[in-house]
Amino acid sequence: MKPPEVTRDGEIEAARPVTMRHIAERCGVTTATVSLALRQDARLSAATIARVQAVALELGYDRSQNQAARRMVMRRYGRDVVNQMIAVFLPRYFYKANYFAHLMEGIMDALTEHDFNPVIVELGLGGDPRPLPPVFPNSEVDGVIMYGGGALPARLRAAQGFGQRPIVSVILPAEECSLVAADDEYGAYLATTHLLELGHRHFQSWFNENNGGAVMAIRRAGVLRALREWQLDPAVHLHDAAWYMGTIIPPFHLALPDADHRDNTGFRQEVQDEYIRYMRAHPEITAILASNDAYARRIWYLLRREGWRIPDDISIVGYDDTDPMPDEHGLNILTSVHLPLVEVGRGAGEQIIDSVLNHVALAPRLVLPPTLQVRASTAPAKRG
Repeated sequence: MKPPEVTRDGEIEAARPVTMRHIAERCGVTTATVSLALRQDARLSAATIARVQAVALELGYDRSQNQAARRMVMRRYGRDVVNQMIAVFLPRYFYKANYFAHLMEGIMDALTEHDFNPVIVELGLGGDPRPLPPVFPNSEVDGVIMYGGGALPARLRAAQGFGQRPIVSVILPAEECSLVAADDEYGAYLATTHLLELGHRHFQSWFNENNGGAVMAIRRAGVLRALREWQLDPAVHLHDAAWYMGTIIPPFHLALPDADHRDNTGFRQEVQDEYIRYMRAHPEITAILASNDAYARRIWYLLRREGWRIPDDISIVGYDDTDPMPDEHGLNILTSVHLPLVEVGRGAGEQIIDSVLNHVALAPRLVLPPTLQVRASTAPAKRG
């Protein structure tokens, strides 16, 4: 703020905000140069940027007040306003899960590199937020990154103050959205091929739509591709699993059967018993493809409790590579498909910023390859 001035009548004049014009006049440059210097634009010399920023600090320039005024003027003339603010929609309690921590790491890497700020919005159980935060009707959000979201894109398009701003979905496809995801078909293919090379021929797969919708169907296609390459009939060699082993919503995703959280996670004893009966009736199954690391841990626990030795009797592969199964030394021994979650988050952030700043059209799909992390939960198939 400019310091108050004394009028001819001796009265104190109210302080007025310092504008870019004041800085430009002091520095002997244009207001456009001041704007570029305050954003540290590489088109200006380091000396010019330093001089303009020093004068802005000396005069007490408050960028937030001037940005608000700038937005009002630009809207009046129908011009785009960049607020450097991206809304990120994530499930409830996302901060309690390693999976979402990796995604957010990548998103934040991209946003902070360009001086953008996240607005975290929690999705409800149905994948839709409750009331949209005030930043939406106030037109302060430049775009949205979301995990799932159901009918959220259509709701945002209809919301006052958002319109056709860019929306990027991560991992889960959504209607009329750009998608940044991992190649789930290839990930399941890698896991199945690894087990086939170890001599396994009968698999229990948790990749079905009951355990995760469209993404699980894509993974199942990867399993089928591997089996067919090895000339194995899926009708004979693939055992689909559809038991409900409890919620994986944080903070209960790492809870195990018989743990104190049993009532909150849905570990029903009758389901556990039914699963064990099935496994005893199908001794030909020597490998399990779990839908995620959380389920891999639960299946591991149940089987070991009932006498199976992992991996001597049965091999288990997790998915995501976010939640370890530690041995007595604290080392992770769970073989798992590693999803490039940090890279997915970064890719989503970079795409949406490029769209906001440079008006670049969003790519319909950006699919990144996973890798297989082989550890001690898989071993050659038992003979006999």
